[in-house]
Amino acid sequence: MVKINIKLVIIFITLAPMFCTLGARAQLSWQITHLASDWRFSYTFNAVSCNGEDCTATGLIRDALTDKVRIIFWRSDDGGSTWEIQDPELPFELGDNQNQCIAIQQIDAQNIIAVGDTGLILRTFDGGISWERQQCNSSAFLRNVHFANPYSGIVISSDTSANIYTTSDGGRQWRTSAFSSANIVQCHCYGPGDYSVFDIGQGRFYRTRDNWLTVDSTSPILDSTARKSGYYISYCKYTDGDTIFVCGNQFNPNGGGGVLMRSVNNGSTWEQPMLFPSFTYLRFMTSLSRDTVLAAGGSLNHILFSSDRGSSWRDDSLVLDTDYHLVYCFGLEAVGDGGFVGVYPELPGRGIPGGLSFPGVLVKGQNVKLSVTAPGEIERMRIFPNPATNEVTIASTIGNESARVFDVLGRQVLQGELSNAGKLTFDTRKLPRGYYNIFLYDKGKVLREGKFEVIGSQ
Repeated sequence: MVKINIKLVIIFITLAPMFCTLGARAQLSWQITHLASDWRFSYTFNAVSCNGEDCTATGLIRDALTDKVRIIFWRSDDGGSTWEIQDPELPFELGDNQNQCIAIQQIDAQNIIAVGDTGLILRTFDGGISWERQQCNSSAFLRNVHFANPYSGIVISSDTSANIYTTSDGGRQWRTSAFSSANIVQCHCYGPGDYSVFDIGQGRFYRTRDNWLTVDSTSPILDSTARKSGYYISYCKYTDGDTIFVCGNQFNPNGGGGVLMRSVNNGSTWEQPMLFPSFTYLRFMTSLSRDTVLAAGGSLNHILFSSDRGSSWRDDSLVLDTDYHLVYCFGLEAVGDGGFVGVYPELPGRGIPGGLSFPGVLVKGQNVKLSVTAPGEIERMRIFPNPATNEVTIASTIGNESARVFDVLGRQVLQGELSNAGKLTFDTRKLPRGYYNIFLYDKGKVLREGKFEVIGSQ
């Protein structure tokens, strides 16, 4: 395994339950840590998978001296808090879209598999110390992979026929299934011979329990009315139970946004679509085995939060303490310590305010409990009056801290310094009505956070 020093950015999300007289509400707070960098190599991330505390991310590394690109892996055994580079030592390939992995699964601590372009299957049986390239009967783009255990698994390709491949020996031999469907994008292995695939063209799930000798099918997810309304389903989230989520987007000249739909009976019937205008699409969701579930896709500094395993959702803004922006999520996973890990790819100024460019990032979420004894008060900070009409005052027991206020879209709208007495008053008369997040900083680090509402002049 070759180790390469490159720039790596890890973002820590803190989930802070806030208890006050108005009821409990979890608050997402972000902190960014920058690690070592190297002038020669740049990188981006394509996917991540976690199993307990073990996580593996895959992406591409570019050599600035040769302008060539190859596949690289990052491995963590502490829930995404720290990462080590693993190099499968594949030859350099020309172009970003040749031989890259776009789906990965951390089957267990030792067994990992990744798939991607031109029939590419990479497999490790020793936790990434060594990687081997496996062969299936396809040279097409491999879209998805899933194993129920280190031996039984399924891979699907972009072929319009003969596009399902299964294995019972860890991938050393792959068999082409007799069944196929033209627009399969995801797959799931429940055990030997027990598989499911999701076809976005028909919006159907296909299930077999006898290795595709017989196949059951669900009805189409979207009826003609939903399709005419611009709804489009493109991904799904499997569980080992009867609950399935599908996600996508709605095209609507008057708005539209990201879409979630849920079935609690394995796809037999579906609840009404849930629309989230802050997102252009939704794609990734963490495990439904926990009460707290996150979902993400394409959005500027937004994430979906559920505290009841996906029964209800809240659109949360992601407020950062730097000018870094998160736009396109390429993976989101739950980890064993109760936190979350995700990946965001390199963005060359696309869709970002000011046209700024940001390298790819690994995202780590952690739970932090903060006690709130009164509305607007978090630890040693008070916000009053709350709601605010003409002005709002921030009071802290330390003083000389800097304060920054952000709107729900993550845009900074106010900034100031607390006095030696620990107070700062903002004029809110020019702020639109709504909710605002406030952060107190000391030497660039977030010390406290809070939220207030502006209701305008009375």
